[in-house]
Amino acid sequence: MKIKTYVGKIDKEQILREESELIRLLPDWRKEKALALKNDGARAQSIAAGLLLTKAISEYGTEPQYFNITHSGDYVAVIVGDAPVGIDIEHKDDKRFKVTDRMFTESEMSYIHSADEEEGQCRFRDVWSMKEAFLKCIGIGIVVPLNTFTGTTISSANDIKSDGMIKIFMDDNLPEKLRDFSSTDYYYKTTRLEAGRYSLTTCSTAKM
Repeated sequence: MKIKTYVGKIDKEQILREESELIRLLPDWRKEKALALKNDGARAQSIAAGLLLTKAISEYGTEPQYFNITHSGDYVAVIVGDAPVGIDIEHKDDKRFKVTDRMFTESEMSYIHSADEEEGQCRFRDVWSMKEAFLKCIGIGIVVPLNTFTGTTISSANDIKSDGMIKIFMDDNLPEKLRDFSSTDYYYKTTRLEAGRYSLTTCSTAKM
């Protein structure tokens, strides 16, 4: 299996200054998506992500069967491969640091709250990005309870490993949308950028 990940830090102001030229370099579907965004920052992110995807596809060698895009803050990231893939990046300012049993499992909450506030926020972003990357990998988005699956290495307050396998909890409450994926192995890898201000997770059915 061939999986490649690309991560880039962007200058939104420069992208907006060169917007008309850069837009022309995008495929039509990405161009339409970017132009539909009224917020300047979001449009700059979308343009940058489209350019990075174009670069990733050109360097892959052949047309990748799967790809996924994410952007947050000053970063954009793309993953391409010949197996299902998902990618998510979370920025310090993206989400309020709040953990509930509706979103996280008991072991995840213990893992997050066992650290001081700063590290706890980093762990929150690690776990959140892992969950989003998995849901993007299987193509369903956040339409199922986030506490119905977890990363296998998040098992205790002292466990700070950043890669492992996704575990789906098989019980009567498991949504049908997840049940279809329970027989497949999914692997994830989480990386922190800028001293934990960003958490980036990739997920795939192939080991990375």
